[in-house]
Amino acid sequence: MTDPLAVTYQESSLSPAGSSSESILKATVHSRCECQASLSANLDETHKVIEGWAFDSRKKKKLNAPAQNLGGDSANGEHVFQVAWNCPCCTRNTLRMFHTEALAFA
Repeated sequence: MTDPLAVTYQESSLSPAGSSSESILKATVHSRCECQASLSANLDETHKVIEGWAFDSRKKKKLNAPAQNLGGDSANGEHVFQVAWNCPCCTRNTLRMFHTEALAFA
């Protein structure tokens, strides 16, 4: 008897490293923090954050900036969503609103 909760790599289409074997369409959003660091995040087709980063123009360095999606379920007809970043340059939590129809996926 097999365990009904067991998931194999074939059923979930995940590679052993945990990444999808299929190509994911991504869109990138950009904003500025109050400290003038450039914040960016890659989003998947469901507007979930894949990765977030900041560029500190004073030090000319790209830094990891944890980011997450807040709200904006397009299945319910919502056309806006928010992305929150934790800015590594000034430690502020920065929240920005984006419109779903302005995203370009590649």
